[in-house]
Amino acid sequence: MIVDSIDSDKVELISLVLAQSTALEFFEQKVDGLLEKVKKMTATVGLKSKSISERSILKLIKEILAIRQDIIVSLRLLEKPEAAWEKKVLDVLYEEGITMFELKERFMFLKEKLQMIQGNLEVLSNFSSTRKMIVLEVAIVGLFILDVLLVSYELFIKT
Repeated sequence: MIVDSIDSDKVELISLVLAQSTALEFFEQKVDGLLEKVKKMTATVGLKSKSISERSILKLIKEILAIRQDIIVSLRLLEKPEAAWEKKVLDVLYEEGITMFELKERFMFLKEKLQMIQGNLEVLSNFSSTRKMIVLEVAIVGLFILDVLLVSYELFIKT
């Protein structure tokens, strides 16, 4: 990024791009941490007698939603600053800055990671719910069989 002269508008614009890049890096690290948690959680699914608590899944979903909200509020990445709309020189400088730091690409990649994590958590949540439903169905069938046995006992043994 080469500028012919420095003034307060250009410094402010460059500072904004740097701040957005730094904030994006912060969120990239947070999302990578979430990705590791989900990876560990997914690895436990295949182990014997290991079940995933729905509480831990909901906790991670809550974290994802909070990060998404923070990203949108903090970065406003796709929003061009007002000064760039008013002056062509600042517009070119802003575009060069977001291209140099790959802000749009990194933001899109971050969104894709969050969507992938959320999709994985939905699968894990469905898996956990399905296991609970199977236990309930087995209990209902067991109670039904017990009821049939008791009725049979009363009909054949007591008569």
